[in-house]
Amino acid sequence: MNESELRDTFPVEIKEFPQKRIAYIRVQNSYAEGVVLNAFDQLIKWAKQVDLFDSEEIFGMSKDDPMVTPKEKCNYDVCITLPEEFAISPDNYMDTKIMPKCKYAVTTVDGDFNLAATAINYLFNHWLINSSYEPEFQAGLEIFKDKENICDWSYLHLDICIPIRNIKTL
Repeated sequence: MNESELRDTFPVEIKEFPQKRIAYIRVQNSYAEGVVLNAFDQLIKWAKQVDLFDSEEIFGMSKDDPMVTPKEKCNYDVCITLPEEFAISPDNYMDTKIMPKCKYAVTTVDGDFNLAATAINYLFNHWLINSSYEPEFQAGLEIFKDKENICDWSYLHLDICIPIRNIKTL
């Protein structure tokens, strides 16, 4: 796609996400076949068992850049938001943490895995360098809008979110 087609296909909206409490499963070697999908399957089964699937947001989170980090060392967190009062059993296999409030550049992808990769590339290599923002030191997010089909990556409906902040000047 040329620059104009990229801009039209992936319009960017700036959104500020509030602080969120999340549960997550961290997978290592996230580019290995089936590793991430298996974690999503586990998270979805658990979310349905504890009645969080319908009400909470499910997303993926990555801090690693596969262009820099060797693919076998890339980590990926499969996440779900948690209500404030929700208690996780101590014997649960998931970790929890608080995600800080953060501003994100967000675009929506409706298509296959390659289109999602194109959107991420566009956000970092075209949109960001021509914007008045710089990367924030948080993880990028992939928010799944079609939770029923998260494990079918032949067609994705998701928001790609890169953490940003205003460019600091001297």
